Amino acid sequence: MGIDLILDMAAGAHGDRVALGRRAGGLSFADLDRAAAGGAGVLRASGAGSIAYIGLNGPVLPALMFAATRAGIPLTPLNYRLSAGQLRALLAELDRPYVVADQAFMPAVAAAAPSEEWLDLALASEPVAPAQVDDSAPAVVLFTSGTTSKPKAVVLRHSHLLSYVLETVEFGSADAEDAVLVSVPPYHIAGVGSVLSNLYAGRRMTYLPDFHPGEWLQLVQHDRVTHAMVVPTMLARIVLKKGAHVPTHHHMHEQISHVVDGALEFRVDGNTIAVRAGGILCIPPHMPHEVVAIEDSVALDIFNPPRQDWINGDDAYLRSGK
Repeated sequence: MGIDLILDMAAGAHGDRVALGRRAGGLSFADLDRAAAGGAGVLRASGAGSIAYIGLNGPVLPALMFAATRAGIPLTPLNYRLSAGQLRALLAELDRPYVVADQAFMPAVAAAAPSEEWLDLALASEPVAPAQVDDSAPAVVLFTSGTTSKPKAVVLRHSHLLSYVLETVEFGSADAEDAVLVSVPPYHIAGVGSVLSNLYAGRRMTYLPDFHPGEWLQLVQHDRVTHAMVVPTMLARIVLKKGAHVPTHHHMHEQISHVVDGALEFRVDGNTIAVRAGGILCIPPHMPHEVVAIEDSVALDIFNPPRQDWINGDDAYLRSGK
């Protein structure tokens, strides 16, 4: 039993509901099921023993993942930030890889197909019956970052991934209007896990391929995102009583502040901005700012990179606020 069980169940239950992309014009669960069957036919005809993906996150990743599963071969998303030599070395470790890559990365490798054309190719290809996959077979292979030594392959078997999803996610638990914003890279375990868990829940996935705070906030608002799939480097919960004042300060960290409850007044670069419950504000690195609580408030602050001064307890400016 392979991870395509997840797509089988989701497509059977949700059919025409949008699964991938924007609310208007996205790919439905039924479309993804059809792309997986057609993509499996392409892979089977190629004689590939595996499929490698070099590209940004987006609807192509789940389409490739389930096409690979139905073809009976594993998927390996590779780190597109690696050099051409590093990518070729990793590809050499894979079994007869069929390479799908974004146009921007195709000069680095001998790709069989550009990712921008994969969905059209899969949907236009003759669908094939899924391969019989043993649950101990590899489903996804990820490589470690290689920061301290040569990157090592980590095998995620069908049984591993199915157990994770079936034991932690309630099938069909998402509302029809729910949407998760995914901005993690496809070669990260969170990118793989988000595909399986959100499809099983019946939740639409919309993508920000390359993270930028301003674009992230815009997409949250315009596409009515209800959930976010991110890898925050530091998440802090701040509780402020009405009238509390965080004095003017600045730091090297990019900051995203989400006011969960109450209202805060931010004074940033000479501008005064009131942010009420549900509102979000992005503060660039090194930008002086101060905060006053208009009401009793709770905020979630995301920092990148981590606030080492907070970790060390060197946060006197914050604790001295009145």
